Amino acid sequence: MKRFLCAVFTIFLVLGVISIAQASVDSVYEAKVTKIKGNVKVDAKGSGTWISPWVGLKLKQEAVIETGSGSFIEIAFDPKGKNILKIEENSRVTVKEASIDLLGGSILADFADLKPNSSFVVRTPTAVCGVRGSGMGVDFIQGMTVVRAFEDRVYVQGLDAKGNPVGKEVIIPEGWKTQVKKGGAIEPPAELTENERKIWDAWVEFITEEPPEEAEIEEEPAEPERPEGSEYR
Repeated sequence: MKRFLCAVFTIFLVLGVISIAQASVDSVYEAKVTKIKGNVKVDAKGSGTWISPWVGLKLKQEAVIETGSGSFIEIAFDPKGKNILKIEENSRVTVKEASIDLLGGSILADFADLKPNSSFVVRTPTAVCGVRGSGMGVDFIQGMTVVRAFEDRVYVQGLDAKGNPVGKEVIIPEGWKTQVKKGGAIEPPAELTENERKIWDAWVEFITEEPPEEAEIEEEPAEPERPEGSEYR
């Protein structure tokens, strides 16, 4: 019986590792740079040594990315370059395993090509936000997290000052958003504005028209009221 339980646990563990690895470039690197604009710098090893990134640069866990005013960078979390994260201007992000830490600024994540049982997570000082094959936007500005569900659902849980989960997980339906305050308190959802939808649609159209795998050929450094039927609870 012990051997059987051990075998079951081993299979579960292996499957868990596979599902996480599906949200990464390969077994060594988590992400790969697909597009850059403006002033962007990367601490590739999380050691305090900063470089100017280039299209094709691969990033391991703990790599830190910073973007300046009027700048952005896009990175892919899969070999084909279909699961894309856009780090907006004035942002700071740390790359983790199938996830990122958003320490300031804004991101857009289009992860519609995630494999079954895979997920991608964005963690801020006040919230953990996850997608399982969908699109979302997350801001962390002045101590407030704003989570937008552009496609499908986004799973959100608040965090206290020590980074511990508080309360229940909240599901934000497509077309809605929520705010998470200091201490992890999650506000009731509100509808996305027309402008928010337009920004998302324009970005998705842009990355769809020019697939990242085609852009990867260039390896030289680039120029420097709650919704009805809502699952909110």
